[in-house]
Amino acid sequence: MIEGMQGKQIEILVNNAGFGANSLFNECDLAVAEQLANVNVIAPMELIRAVLPDMVKRKSGTVINISSESVYMIVPKNSVYSGAKAFVKSFTEGLHVDLIGTGVKVLAVCPGLTHTDFHEKMGMEKSRQINKGIISWMSPEEVVSCSLKDLQKGKVICIPGLHTKLMTGMLSLIPQKTYYKTMHNLSQKISSKR
Repeated sequence: MIEGMQGKQIEILVNNAGFGANSLFNECDLAVAEQLANVNVIAPMELIRAVLPDMVKRKSGTVINISSESVYMIVPKNSVYSGAKAFVKSFTEGLHVDLIGTGVKVLAVCPGLTHTDFHEKMGMEKSRQINKGIISWMSPEEVVSCSLKDLQKGKVICIPGLHTKLMTGMLSLIPQKTYYKTMHNLSQKISSKR
């Protein structure tokens, strides 16, 4: 795949591939965790490395990396996914610093719940993918629209949707120790109902 990109003028690269795994790390299939890290971390690095030299040479190009709200909202059974998406966010910020003055733009998009097949593949029925209480879903088109607006404004991190911005902002005000304990207790409560 990467060999096929060599020598081609790529103006926009969107790293959107990814999948999640829903298990405690000590109980997970290590091969699946490694695959998750390869898809979310290694593949974007390789793709970016393949196109970036030409973008810098041309002083033009855009790289959009899809991260996740999970870098701000750590939940149980999501450690590998959250860790991989945190890498994507931090890596994008590092790239931005490296590329200042080159004409190449980078953006990390940290969407919340979005109507794609991602959650279905994780075992969540479509009937449960509805707005309810503090849960709010966005369409892929809404995420793309927010992302492109933030890219035009020169932002490096995009958190699409007012609801997601408010949630991540409020969570940042909670002391970490309290947050971790609350998430753990919530997880235990949900597990006991099953």
